[in-house]
Amino acid sequence: MTDELKDEYIGKLRKNIAYESTKQRESESAFEMYDKLYSILEAFIKNPPTTRCVRIANIDIPYDEAVDKFMKLRYEHINCAREKLKNTDLSKITSFSKYALTIIYNVAEMPEAFLKDTKKEKSSFNQMKKRNYNIDELLKAARVN
Repeated sequence: MTDELKDEYIGKLRKNIAYESTKQRESESAFEMYDKLYSILEAFIKNPPTTRCVRIANIDIPYDEAVDKFMKLRYEHINCAREKLKNTDLSKITSFSKYALTIIYNVAEMPEAFLKDTKKEKSSFNQMKKRNYNIDELLKAARVN
């Protein structure tokens, strides 16, 4: 992959994940993890492996396939990865970059509907419409004459 193509990919990635608008919209502390994840992806694209495959989640994946998958990422994907990392005990992780790449790669596979719900803390069961029933009336209605 040529340097020009790498730069084109990085520019497209920044646009797809809304890097600039996210940087302007969020506080510096909130943006820190977003920027780390972007930096890991940027380094991954700029520094291809000497072999044709990369190891992500203990699976050998062709480098071009991984780059193609990362090029389809959007803000929602990076935000979902950021939320997952926020809820992870990072002290047990030996290689943050490899772990983050695994999460990002897996997040890229998630269905669209799940990505939109990453900030919701309640399950769909808790969001069901609540109904008020009168037990006495239900028992009367259930009696067979």
